[in-house]
Amino acid sequence: MKSRNLLIFAFATGFAVASCGGKKETKIEPKADSTKVDSSAVDTTAKVPTVVNIVETAKTDTGLSMLVDLLATAGLAETLSDETAQFTVFAPTNEAFRKLGDKKLASLKEEKNKEMLKDILLYHVVSGNILAADVTTKKELDGMNEKVIKVTRKNDKWMVAGATITATDIACSNGSVHVIDAVMMPPSKKSKAKNPETTDVKTDTKNTDIKVDKTTTTQTTTNDTKKGH
Repeated sequence: MKSRNLLIFAFATGFAVASCGGKKETKIEPKADSTKVDSSAVDTTAKVPTVVNIVETAKTDTGLSMLVDLLATAGLAETLSDETAQFTVFAPTNEAFRKLGDKKLASLKEEKNKEMLKDILLYHVVSGNILAADVTTKKELDGMNEKVIKVTRKNDKWMVAGATITATDIACSNGSVHVIDAVMMPPSKKSKAKNPETTDVKTDTKNTDIKVDKTTTTQTTTNDTKKGH
């Protein structure tokens, strides 16, 4: 009886093993990743902002388009595009030029007044790269028309020849641009500083930063600026 039971058990076990051995193992192949990107079609080159000359920099700001146009009219665009020199430009916004009035602007664009326009624009240019931190240590700057630009401070705002500086240290390949809210009108006579080394002025070193309106370079002048004119 015992032998019979063992025989039945062995038979059943063998049948089960045979049955399992007859099944084929199903392999699941991973689906292709449809999100895979062709790396050859991707530009992996990092885009680094290019620093260009003063004129090209001004062209990128629509708020300085009138300055760009007048520089070309006065024949100064090539000068301020020179990569072998360094300049600092106090750049009036379009709004600043509009304050002169349409009649005055039209007159400045006339060929007979080209030298007058050139004199005005060169009054906004200083030789060398002068950053805002350096401007605040001066009381005078020499414009490239050989006339002095007075540097003053009023209501915690720095001004050049009565125009408030609204944006600073715009880097260019041949210098810097500082945006101002008014056109600086040069004095009638040349008045270069007799001793440039004495043009430094003592300032409060704890508060020499130029405060600017960071929202846009085409902001209209503040009430304090209007009073300063």
